[in-house]
Amino acid sequence: MTAPITPIQPDHPQQAAIRLRQVSCERGGRELFNIDYWRLPAGEHGLLEGPSGCGKTTLLHLIAGLETGVNGEINVLGHDPGQLGSRQRDRFRASHIGLIFQDFHLLEGLTVEANLRLGGWLGRRGDNRQAARELLVRLGLSSLAHQYPHTLSQGEKQRVAIARALINQPPLILADEPTSALDDANTDNVIGLLLEEADSHGASLLVASHDSRLRKHFSHRIELAGPQ
Repeated sequence: MTAPITPIQPDHPQQAAIRLRQVSCERGGRELFNIDYWRLPAGEHGLLEGPSGCGKTTLLHLIAGLETGVNGEINVLGHDPGQLGSRQRDRFRASHIGLIFQDFHLLEGLTVEANLRLGGWLGRRGDNRQAARELLVRLGLSSLAHQYPHTLSQGEKQRVAIARALINQPPLILADEPTSALDDANTDNVIGLLLEEADSHGASLLVASHDSRLRKHFSHRIELAGPQ
């Protein structure tokens, strides 16, 4: 039997949302990145910068526990994902981390509302129909609740993906290139939405992007240079 995962209190004064220490990663015989030390305080927001191919998505996946097997210490909300078993990592991610992927990962066979409710179910939040509907209203998506992903525009899919990441009010939100295909106005809208929703329940937000327009929004930044 696996040991239970202790609930995290993200606003604890000594708690870091993310702490990286001497973290290095190799792919294809080359060093992808090497991070001496970086810390994102709980309840604050950070930008993971770097050109395409530098390892931003890999690092996000390591933080989320989607990948393991890296040198150094990765501490996420008081836990090292690499030290948890596969099932524990899945449980921890579902209940503590909101993930926004580049390609959204919406389930085509489910309606917009059902996609959100599935996120709640995976996080063991029980019947979250009301929470899903309130979130859809707040994000301006209520008219799309019974639509299927293939009927949505790219911008609508993106907002649904953001809503699904927020459904469990996770203490940590990870977003991978959320503005890569957006113009200036929509870039500010999406980042503003992410920051506002994170602040509304004291969550930390880490955005991975090569988009230099985002720097003005974040006081905590870490930059990956790319393979050496």
